[in-house]
Amino acid sequence: MDPEASRRDVEDRLAARAHPLAEAIAELRAAVSAARPDAVESWKWNAPSWALDDHFATLALRDPDEVLLILHAGARPRPDLGAVPVADPAGLLRVAAPARSIAAFRSVDQVRDARPAIEAVVREWAARVAPPAG
Repeated sequence: MDPEASRRDVEDRLAARAHPLAEAIAELRAAVSAARPDAVESWKWNAPSWALDDHFATLALRDPDEVLLILHAGARPRPDLGAVPVADPAGLLRVAAPARSIAAFRSVDQVRDARPAIEAVVREWAARVAPPAG
């Protein structure tokens, strides 16, 4: 699927889902896409997910009161990678495993207020887990 068709598929699935935090989800999608415009957004694990060579960021939409931004190193464990430290001066991330960190958001305002920090951690995370483009 081409990137534009994939993005439209994500939008259609989100519209059908009608999540109570739809605005926060839209803002998070925009932040991740702005941080890595070369990443392809698709629907994986029942949520929007972004990939370069492999997936590195996925939203979790199970909770109607909270949206999680999960930063990871792909679909399969990567023992070669080890810990993925990223600068997080805003304190957004909770380390869930050596190559998995999670940021939780409960409102669109919280996402908007944190947007520069979200973009910074996503940009750095993707640079650490994905090989450089080219």
